[in-house]
Amino acid sequence: MTPAAGRSFGPVAFVSRRTGGSNGRVIRKHKTEVEFDGEQHDESQYDVTRDRWLEAQGWTVVRFWNTEVLGHLTMVLNTVAGQCYSSRNA
Repeated sequence: MTPAAGRSFGPVAFVSRRTGGSNGRVIRKHKTEVEFDGEQHDESQYDVTRDRWLEAQGWTVVRFWNTEVLGHLTMVLNTVAGQCYSSRNA
């Protein structure tokens, strides 16, 4: 688990579960996948393919760079909350 994922899991953990093998969280109620990425994910074809598949299944994927989580956690949490609110009212 990256430091960014560990830091954000506390506030997000009560409504989500960890995804297998990734630094992400799934918020099932809102069909939202939240990913915390480091530099190794820059232009990752695997991530693009996975995101497209999830979106085809009706999920929304929200990605944050680790630096965003570590430096702007409130913004990250507000973005996740906004996405969940939007999905609830869709």
